[in-house]
Amino acid sequence: MSYDIQEASVADGRPYFLYQFARGATTTRLISAPVDKNVGGFDWTASPISHDILEQTGDVERSELQLTLPLSDSFGVALLAPQAEVMTLTIFRAHYSDGTNELRQYWKGRVVGAVSGGQTIKVKTENVFTSLRRPGCRVRVQRSCRHDHYGLECGLNKDDFDIAATITAISGLQLTVPVAASSTDGYFNAGMINWNGLYGFIESHVGSAITLVSEIPGLEDALGGGSQAAILYPGCDRSLDGTFGCESFANFLNYGGFRWLPKDNPFDVSLT
Repeated sequence: MSYDIQEASVADGRPYFLYQFARGATTTRLISAPVDKNVGGFDWTASPISHDILEQTGDVERSELQLTLPLSDSFGVALLAPQAEVMTLTIFRAHYSDGTNELRQYWKGRVVGAVSGGQTIKVKTENVFTSLRRPGCRVRVQRSCRHDHYGLECGLNKDDFDIAATITAISGLQLTVPVAASSTDGYFNAGMINWNGLYGFIESHVGSAITLVSEIPGLEDALGGGSQAAILYPGCDRSLDGTFGCESFANFLNYGGFRWLPKDNPFDVSLT
């Protein structure tokens, strides 16, 4: 069930909610009201944002809250892209009948991710208390790189490697992108394609054929026998010196793998 305050009457005493998203030095403030409003000394932008009913529970594993935004919302679209920094969310509650514009903190947590489906964008968030369940050691010991490509630990800026492209055809999850044929097969494996602000993650690349992990909403209808401009970003095979590894991006200093890790588990080897 979704709690949509857009239906609330300004004249009644029902509440409205204010959503403050913060990442680094950037703060975005949205309000579930029909018009922009200055509350608590800050300007809040009217938005069709809504959230699920908050369940009070002592189980930290269930301390999640899902937000809903329309697919046309520019801020929601931006959340679909990979996030290099942690974004926190603070929800405040106020009432139309309250003339003091006093802010009351209602919920606080962090944005975990966002997915698009149909005409909406679903944003998953976790309560701030879920940080208590995090393991003490977060580094995974493995031969391949553990970092997210273009993520914070990776250190690469995806805009330094973007390639202007044109999508000329689509068949299921397979796109025809002529410019991809000028790159070695596999160059865009595990990479991304950006169409109209929506990102699709690439599973494989052979010639001009780009196969996605999942569909990009609205792309097939927009194509309609014509073509659409897009941006391609190459992927990484998570190796240090492979064909499409860290060294191919001149990024070997940020390699997150342990290439000399022994193949045999010393705890499983018999000494007799």
